[in-house]
Amino acid sequence: MLLHSYVNPAHEARVKEIVRERLPHAFVTASHELSREYREFERCSTVAANAYIGPVVSEYLREIDEHLDRSDSGARSC
Repeated sequence: MLLHSYVNPAHEARVKEIVRERLPHAFVTASHELSREYREFERCSTVAANAYIGPVVSEYLREIDEHLDRSDSGARSC
Protein backbone atom coordinates (compact mmCIF):
# COMPACT_ATOMS: atom_id res chain seq x y z
CA MET A 1 0.00 0.00 0.00
CA LEU A 2 1.46 3.32 -1.05
CA LEU A 3 0.34 6.35 0.92
CA HIS A 4 -1.40 8.38 -1.80
CA SER A 5 -2.41 5.65 -4.23
CA TYR A 6 -6.08 6.52 -3.66
CA VAL A 7 -5.41 9.71 -5.66
CA ASN A 8 -2.91 8.41 -8.20
CA PRO A 9 -2.49 4.64 -8.34
CA ALA A 10 0.25 4.68 -11.02
CA HIS A 11 3.14 3.89 -8.67
CA GLU A 12 1.24 1.24 -6.76
CA ALA A 13 0.18 -0.37 -10.04
CA ARG A 14 3.82 -0.41 -11.16
CA VAL A 15 4.94 -1.97 -7.88
CA LYS A 16 2.29 -4.67 -8.31
CA GLU A 17 3.46 -5.30 -11.87
CA ILE A 18 7.09 -5.68 -10.75
CA VAL A 19 6.15 -8.07 -7.94
CA ARG A 20 4.03 -10.17 -10.34
CA GLU A 21 6.96 -10.35 -12.79
CA ARG A 22 9.34 -11.54 -10.09
CA LEU A 23 6.86 -13.77 -8.22
CA PRO A 24 4.41 -14.97 -10.88
CA HIS A 25 2.63 -17.44 -8.60
CA ALA A 26 2.19 -15.06 -5.67
CA PHE A 27 -1.17 -13.55 -4.80
CA VAL A 28 -0.66 -9.81 -5.12
CA THR A 29 -3.21 -7.23 -4.09
CA ALA A 30 -3.11 -3.44 -4.34
CA SER A 31 -5.04 -1.02 -2.18
CA HIS A 32 -6.24 1.17 -5.05
CA GLU A 33 -8.03 -1.82 -6.57
CA LEU A 34 -10.01 -2.45 -3.39
CA SER A 35 -10.68 0.94 -1.86
CA ARG A 36 -10.39 4.58 -2.87
CA GLU A 37 -10.56 5.54 0.82
CA TYR A 38 -8.04 8.22 1.75
CA ARG A 39 -7.50 6.90 5.27
CA GLU A 40 -4.48 4.62 5.56
CA PHE A 41 -5.84 2.33 8.27
CA GLU A 42 -9.02 1.51 6.36
CA ARG A 43 -7.13 0.79 3.13
CA CYS A 44 -4.44 -1.20 4.92
CA SER A 45 -6.92 -3.37 6.82
CA THR A 46 -8.92 -4.00 3.64
CA VAL A 47 -5.78 -5.04 1.75
CA ALA A 48 -4.61 -7.23 4.64
CA ALA A 49 -7.98 -9.01 4.76
CA ASN A 50 -7.90 -9.51 0.98
CA ALA A 51 -4.33 -10.81 1.10
CA TYR A 52 -5.35 -13.28 3.81
CA ILE A 53 -8.51 -14.65 2.21
CA GLY A 54 -7.77 -13.94 -1.47
CA PRO A 55 -5.55 -16.96 -2.19
CA VAL A 56 -8.05 -19.34 -0.58
CA VAL A 57 -10.99 -17.89 -2.51
CA SER A 58 -8.99 -17.83 -5.76
CA GLU A 59 -8.11 -21.51 -5.38
CA TYR A 60 -11.72 -22.39 -4.54
CA LEU A 61 -13.01 -20.55 -7.63
CA ARG A 62 -10.33 -22.17 -9.82
CA GLU A 63 -11.44 -25.61 -8.63
CA ILE A 64 -15.09 -24.80 -9.34
CA ASP A 65 -14.09 -23.57 -12.79
CA GLU A 66 -12.17 -26.79 -13.49
CA HIS A 67 -15.06 -28.91 -12.23
CA LEU A 68 -17.50 -27.09 -14.53
CA ASP A 69 -15.12 -27.55 -17.46
CA ARG A 70 -14.98 -31.30 -16.81
CA SER A 71 -18.69 -31.78 -16.17
CA ASP A 72 -21.39 -32.23 -18.77
CA SER A 73 -23.92 -30.23 -16.76
CA GLY A 74 -24.18 -27.39 -19.27
CA ALA A 75 -23.70 -24.87 -16.46
CA ARG A 76 -21.22 -22.93 -18.59
CA SER A 77 -23.70 -22.34 -21.41
CA CYS A 78 -25.53 -19.48 -19.64
